[in-house]
Amino acid sequence: MTFDPESRRSEDPCPQCGGLNTLSHDYPEGFSDLECLDCGFRSDAEEIAELARFEGALLERDPSLPIPVKKLTA
Repeated sequence: MTFDPESRRSEDPCPQCGGLNTLSHDYPEGFSDLECLDCGFRSDAEEIAELARFEGALLERDPSLPIPVKKLTA
């Protein structure tokens, strides 16, 4: 799934600093994000942090399950 927003200068006030130097990213899927160019605020920062907090490390492993390896014969 690819999200391709249409970005525009919105001049909507930033909720963090109140600045008007903002961009709105409008997605065809029906949602939008606000980005402040003055203070760096992003309305989607919390969602991005949720995605980035998982390393994808393998926490448990069942040693009884063999790793599938294809053996080559010469």
